[in-house]
Amino acid sequence: MANKRMFNIKIIDSDSFLDMPLTAQCLYFHLNMRADDDGFVGNPKRVQRLIGASDDDMRLLIAKRFVLLFDDGVIVIKHWRMHNTLSMNRYKETTYIDQKRELLLKKNNAYSFNEGVPLDDSKQIEMSKRQTRRTLDEQKTNTGLGLELGLDKGLDLDIDKDIELVKELELDKEESDQFIKRIDQYTNDESLKDSLIQFVRMMKCKSDKEFNVENLNFVLKKLDNLTMDKDEKISIVYQSVERKWNNFYPLKKEQKKYPEWYSNTETKKASDEQLLKSMKIKKRLLGLGSDDELDRQIEALERKIANDKAN
Repeated sequence: MANKRMFNIKIIDSDSFLDMPLTAQCLYFHLNMRADDDGFVGNPKRVQRLIGASDDDMRLLIAKRFVLLFDDGVIVIKHWRMHNTLSMNRYKETTYIDQKRELLLKKNNAYSFNEGVPLDDSKQIEMSKRQTRRTLDEQKTNTGLGLELGLDKGLDLDIDKDIELVKELELDKEESDQFIKRIDQYTNDESLKDSLIQFVRMMKCKSDKEFNVENLNFVLKKLDNLTMDKDEKISIVYQSVERKWNNFYPLKKEQKKYPEWYSNTETKKASDEQLLKSMKIKKRLLGLGSDDELDRQIEALERKIANDKAN
């Protein structure tokens, strides 16, 4: 499988593609990057989980016919031959021969199940084999002469360095399969699976701590001890991912805007005596001038206080 892939702007710049959520678009690009030389992907679920995409994203790609789904779960990129044109010396036929036989090729070079002509790559396969044999013979000859020939040699060295750097932050296939198998055993809920995969990726990217399946078992037990509610588990896991914690902890409660003593303070109504005292102070502040309305309020309040005391 090649390390480089191309994309046709007519496909990814279409309204049908751009109308999809960014998560679905991202999943499409990752599936293209991991497809073999005929556009087939045998583990689309694994790719989906590794990047944190949802089942809805995959269903949307299938519904919009950006990918074609086979009965056994294998998918093929519908517009693969519009995106990529591989040279003969790099082409390697897919291992999904039976699925390839089900496909037809339309006039625009898009795959289809019910429209187009049968695929016939026999000439391309034969030319690829000849080119491979020729390349091997040339390498033997050049090695015997002490020559090292290659195209974009400096560029390939830089690419190799980048690949090595990326590999340091990614899981190898065997370890990744172990993590996914353990997560599948732990829960059937896809959202919880996605959150746990994000947690594993976060832990593997941290250079200060080694993380393996045994460590995952430990934190899963801790998660069960914290809660058995699915939604709360998802929130707890994402809390650890966001804060880059090595374990799971109870959800942080929202910080209160006011201190506890303030929220428990009750507002007490002023007594009639206090209100009368306030009115008289106000009258004195007004000076010698009279305020008939204020005088009437003071007199009414004095009568009320006197009646309350009499009763």
